[in-house]
Amino acid sequence: MKSKLFLIALGLIVIGISMKSGKWFSNDKEEATPLVQLSDNNDELRIELPNDDIVDVAYTESYNLKIVQVLINDCISKEMIFDTGASYTQITKKEALYLYHEKVLTADDILGKEKITDANGNITVNTVVNLRKLVLGGKLIITNVQATVVENADAPLLLGQTVMKELPQYTVDNTNKVIKFKIK
Repeated sequence: MKSKLFLIALGLIVIGISMKSGKWFSNDKEEATPLVQLSDNNDELRIELPNDDIVDVAYTESYNLKIVQVLINDCISKEMIFDTGASYTQITKKEALYLYHEKVLTADDILGKEKITDANGNITVNTVVNLRKLVLGGKLIITNVQATVVENADAPLLLGQTVMKELPQYTVDNTNKVIKFKIK
């Protein structure tokens, strides 16, 4: 089944359907749905394209930080800080090991090491991994996001520029507590 999905996804890349910078987007307002799905009838391909240009993702606030619920690799749901100042999306070693044990983060997803400067100016060398799928707020799907893995299990999980740079624009609606992502 996974190999069929991989071949279908590869085929879409080759013919250029619904692609933007190698990332897929969905803006279903009720729940996140993959853009490519196999139906129950003979594994036929169904493509769902977004109808709207804007996706609203709800956030909560804690200590003036905007917190978004994120499903990582269809495996674990975590609260992540929407951090416009972070170069990378960040997870901890604890989450990375869990994803690895669940076989949704593989050796192929380990991209190497990178020197990272944190908000305090400290430089560390962190592992960089490919997160195959992030679903923000149950509505917005972004695939193949580079993330750093930090050793500190208590470090916050961050949605950084490796997510934001893939979207043409975003605005924060503080009144309604949503981040409005423009996807076209």
